[in-house]
Amino acid sequence: MNTNVAVLLSSITSFILILQSLLGDFSVPSFIDITSPVCSIPFYLFCCCSTSIYYSYCLQSLYRLCRVIFYKYKYFQKYSLYIVLCILKWLFSFLIQLPPLLWNYIIYLPNEFYCIAPMFNLKFAAYVCSILYGLSITIISLIYVWIIYYIKQQSSQTLKNRQNQRDLIIIKRILITLGILIILGIPIIVFILLFILTNYWPSFAYRLIWMTISFSFLFLNLSLIYFTSQWKQSVKQLWNNRRRQRYILCNMPVTLNLNTVKHI
Repeated sequence: MNTNVAVLLSSITSFILILQSLLGDFSVPSFIDITSPVCSIPFYLFCCCSTSIYYSYCLQSLYRLCRVIFYKYKYFQKYSLYIVLCILKWLFSFLIQLPPLLWNYIIYLPNEFYCIAPMFNLKFAAYVCSILYGLSITIISLIYVWIIYYIKQQSSQTLKNRQNQRDLIIIKRILITLGILIILGIPIIVFILLFILTNYWPSFAYRLIWMTISFSFLFLNLSLIYFTSQWKQSVKQLWNNRRRQRYILCNMPVTLNLNTVKHI
């Protein structure tokens, strides 16, 4: 649920930025004052929510680590512990993205019609890539390598190992989702490297980046629904209920009023 909220908020904030760009393309005045500090808020919130997404998967990997390897310590599997960790994760996400805001890295780009920290600002790019992508993906990768190595070492005839095998299936699903998150950052890294090597930033770069982000969020939402059993069952139940209603309506006997027929 925590990851779903982060993805939803990231989608909303990215939609606001894309909408500003579209309004600017059609010479429609922006609904956000570009001269006020409020202009920086949508991009700041987008960075915070994106950070929260990546570190949500860090929390998921930590939960799997405690469930598989440290299963004897029941405290590490308490629901209340992860509620606290989720709150701390959101605080961390907001605080870790404050420096670019305070350092005035977020500026108004006339060609894009919104406020953003330019990706060709190499200080900002290095900060974001190290905090958002580098640190989170390194943590997740190390934990899952540890878990997979541990599971491979277990005997295949124990009840605990059967539970570990189920966890391994879930881990594989999470890694697929993580792959989507890695793909999300590829266009940004490619354009940054292009700028470093050629000192050239294409005019279409931000449009392509936002398009990649939009598709990544779409596939991320679909994967969350598909891989989360509660969401999957809810969608199936909703679909089956609609089909059942259509079937009932199509097969409902039609009764005619004889007086109406005679009148006709």
